[in-house]
Amino acid sequence: MIGIPVLLAMKTFRWSAGGSFAFGFPSENFEWNKANLSFEQSFPVTQVGFEGRNVDFTVDSGAQRTVMNPPFATAFASAIEPISTHETYKLTGVGGSSGYASLLIPSLQLTVGGEPVELTNAHVLTQENSNESKWAFGNLGIDLLN
Repeated sequence: MIGIPVLLAMKTFRWSAGGSFAFGFPSENFEWNKANLSFEQSFPVTQVGFEGRNVDFTVDSGAQRTVMNPPFATAFASAIEPISTHETYKLTGVGGSSGYASLLIPSLQLTVGGEPVELTNAHVLTQENSNESKWAFGNLGIDLLN
């Protein structure tokens, strides 16, 4: 697990398709239209593609699984409701564990960092669990970052 203070100290970092991690290399010339990571207060945010649309996801290198939030359920209801089942999903964090109403989807095809990825057994929360779950379409975990 790598926290934000360590990532900021590294200044530049990347994962390769082969799984290697590099940091501290000279940065490329900055272009706003090509930025792939930004901050909303203390939360790193990136764009994730689904159904031809890019939406904001928080990035959590400490989260084992990627989970979608209520804005995802609302925006893509026609695409996900026919292939989903209702369930209670248990989220565990620093404050403990709680169960939240959600949809379970066998497979979602997403785009992360310009690359297509498959998220199997995708959990889409239909109940807010934090302030971020009100606006972020999901929380990108280490499963898809890898």
